[in-house]
Amino acid sequence: MSIAQLSLSQTLASVTMLTAGTAYAFSLYGPQLSTLFHLSQSETAFVASCGNAGVFIGGPISGTLVDRFPNFAYLFFLVGGLSIFTGYQLVSHTVSGLLPRPHYLVLALYFFIIGLGSSANYHCSLATNYRNWPASYRSIAVGTSVGFFGLSAFFFATVGSQFFIVNQVLQVEQFLSFLGGFCLIISLLSALLLKPIQTKIEIIVDNVSTESTPFLHATEHESEYVEEREEGETSSITSRGYISTPVDDLEYSICDERIELDDISCFPSINAFLLAYNMFAIIGVGLMYLNNVGAILISLLPTDMDSSHPSVQVMQKSHVQLLSLLSFASRVLIGILSDVCASSIGLPRTFWPITGALLMVIGCGMMLYIKNADLLYVVSVIIGSAYGTIWSAVPILVGEYFGLKNFAKNWGWMTVMPAFGGYLFATIFGAVYEESGVSVCKGQNCYMKSFIIATVLSLLALFGNIFLYFKRYRETRV
Repeated sequence: MSIAQLSLSQTLASVTMLTAGTAYAFSLYGPQLSTLFHLSQSETAFVASCGNAGVFIGGPISGTLVDRFPNFAYLFFLVGGLSIFTGYQLVSHTVSGLLPRPHYLVLALYFFIIGLGSSANYHCSLATNYRNWPASYRSIAVGTSVGFFGLSAFFFATVGSQFFIVNQVLQVEQFLSFLGGFCLIISLLSALLLKPIQTKIEIIVDNVSTESTPFLHATEHESEYVEEREEGETSSITSRGYISTPVDDLEYSICDERIELDDISCFPSINAFLLAYNMFAIIGVGLMYLNNVGAILISLLPTDMDSSHPSVQVMQKSHVQLLSLLSFASRVLIGILSDVCASSIGLPRTFWPITGALLMVIGCGMMLYIKNADLLYVVSVIIGSAYGTIWSAVPILVGEYFGLKNFAKNWGWMTVMPAFGGYLFATIFGAVYEESGVSVCKGQNCYMKSFIIATVLSLLALFGNIFLYFKRYRETRV
């Protein structure tokens, strides 16, 4: 595989991730939709959570199909792009009045369709690019591509503020129409150009383990080279002690001088349950904050400021951009640090979920004490960083623990958990917010109980991650 091929793969995967993360921009226009359609906070939170649920519930289906039919990636991109385009056009035409004003459940269905399309783009671009890269660079490849998934809200919030603000008010109809069209164009480009790189490898080996997870141990003279795959070529072990096989038939990862050949089912593993709980609790809490930061902001502002106030819309945009930017930066940084620290000082990759959970505990804890909108920026920095850290660290560990052949399927099942976590925390937030009995709640009581629960569940994730770290540390030292 050439540098040009890898660069094209990484670039297209990263740009496609922008189209998969548009649900994170909901807070940019969510309060306006709530006002326009006369939605309660619970109904608004439900609509937002359905967009996220589509992304996550579609994970196992998208992941399984991508693993089963890797050479048909273009079909998944086409389906993903058309679904996102259709969903945003339906919402846009509803805002403009071309379509009748629907029940909030119909609006939620539109966003669920957007989420399903986003899921197809996410898993297809992630898995295709992940397999294209050599094992020693996969954490960086994952961190960068999922970083752009987190950057999506920042990118579209910036575009919205530059081109769709009139008299300091976001033009929701035109903005949503643009979102759909942009995502469709990028999906078409990926369908044409983002494909599995057909290669083969040859590796000198000296031993084959017969443990439950078989490994080939490379000799000190380990050599590896890549050349173009010939049509109809099959795997073979040569008389010289080489393995010659196409990369997409022999799934491999080099870690601690091991080359993994087989995959492990993630379902009966305590490691999988602990990683899944991170996706449920930490990502669920992050989604609650991302989708409701506009309502939280308004609750901390003076009583005469609501979602229609121009200054409020500017602050909403700032928080959406800040959360997205920190999520992006932390994803990329964790991807790089994960590889560098593992190879240079032997730090287990299970260290990074501890960092993410600790940051989320700090962020939720701060929400119990802040009383003005200015300090909310600090919380957005911390929660955005925690959110991005988990999104980067967990898929890396899924590949490390359970292999690459069924990586997209295993990771797809992991991404189901935020659908449940996001819905649970959205429901809790909406119920607590509406205890005040007014349409626009003011003060800490609007969200206090929600973040007490979030702090407790984030602490449980932190303790689980510490257990996983020491468990992994002992395993790698045996």
